[in-house]
Amino acid sequence: MQRNDLFMIKQRLVKKGDMIVPSIKQKAEAWLFQNIETLRLYRDSTIYFPLVGFADEPKIYISLSNQELEIGYIKDIWYSPCSPEPTKYRKHVMYMTDHLSVEDQTEQILGLLLKTIQSRKRQYRSCLFCGIKVNPEHRYDKDTCHGCATYHYGIKY
Repeated sequence: MQRNDLFMIKQRLVKKGDMIVPSIKQKAEAWLFQNIETLRLYRDSTIYFPLVGFADEPKIYISLSNQELEIGYIKDIWYSPCSPEPTKYRKHVMYMTDHLSVEDQTEQILGLLLKTIQSRKRQYRSCLFCGIKVNPEHRYDKDTCHGCATYHYGIKY
């Protein structure tokens, strides 16, 4: 990343109280600029972007293989009743072509990354009883997490 890019990102930071806090777009943009070369150098690689500070910090991933870029998130699949298995869930696929410049490709990747982040964040709901934001894989119904379902409804897992 060039010095000018870092300067522009710092200029767009949001100020909250005495702390300067970047928005999710700025965090994603900075993360992408830092990791895009790793992705281009090592084919068949995957990089992860954790949503730090949001609920249980879900992970968004970008994977590159054979000129195909895959963007998605990690979700838990319950293959057994004991514990869930973290699994990649593909949300977007982008084919890497030579007719686009690196900057244009990076902008497209950033746009798809932000769409994936918003999609995953919209899936979270606050539990009716405890108020914690929970993903759909760990909810009894649309308003109740597994822990509160056991406590309030007597559901046994």
